[in-house]
Amino acid sequence: YIARKRRIKIHLFTSSFRGTHSSFTGTITQKKIKALISIHWDKDRKKRDFRGLCISRINAVILCKIIDFGPSDSDNHTIDPTVSNIFFFLKII
Repeated sequence: YIARKRRIKIHLFTSSFRGTHSSFTGTITQKKIKALISIHWDKDRKKRDFRGLCISRINAVILCKIIDFGPSDSDNHTIDPTVSNIFFFLKII
């Protein structure tokens, strides 16, 4: 009874898979484990991509907000105060 309940639960999880991956118990368990591992891979990749996107957007905003004060001195520049929120966001990441 317990084994049947476990197999039914696994079968419900893999019912949308194609072919024998949704019908035979041995391949069902293998494909369930593979699917759950792939979820973590995709979540980690998505987090990496989003972090890179956030950093590139923040860099673009910072470059737009920098105001040069010296006519020939390129080292003499300051940052607009509105960028302080972005620096706070960087600490969160």
